[in-house]
Amino acid sequence: MQVILIVGATGYLLTALLFFIARTMPRTNPGAGWWGLSSLAAGTGYIALLVLGMSGRPELGEALYNTLFVVWIVSLYIGGSQFLYLKVNTKTLLSLAAVVVLWLSYFNHIQPEFLPAAVAVSLFCGLLNLHLAWLFATKMVRNSAIKKHWWWRWQSAASTGSTTRCYARLNRLLQSASHSAQSSR
Repeated sequence: MQVILIVGATGYLLTALLFFIARTMPRTNPGAGWWGLSSLAAGTGYIALLVLGMSGRPELGEALYNTLFVVWIVSLYIGGSQFLYLKVNTKTLLSLAAVVVLWLSYFNHIQPEFLPAAVAVSLFCGLLNLHLAWLFATKMVRNSAIKKHWWWRWQSAASTGSTTRCYARLNRLLQSASHSAQSSR
């Protein structure tokens, strides 16, 4: 377990350094600084788990790791939304993160019970991750060459429900592809 934490912390800290360096380079998309903070939080969380676990206080290490996990995900989300040029209400997001951290602190220090703290952190971080993945997926489909690909057009025709139109469109696409291949010879 210690080796995994050391390797993970090293990887995240090196990634944080690279993101902070990339942030200073010209023509770098926005969000790199937030991603650097995200990697720094993850690396620090692994170090907290390692050091506090070895010193005999693993519950404090887990509490600190979970708090840094919330920072990790929030920074990742803000950086991702900036990378996609989407507006995010940062105050609301940070307020929700603060509520999760307070919930986590209550169930780690005042009423030591693992399950409510773990559920809150997992739900919050999981939902943010899913939403960020959704944002990336929808942005990529809207702005990419995927729409120009014949398979995408065929699937779009197939989703209309008309099988004949779908096959007719596929036939036209195949004929135009073979015609363009013959004309290029």
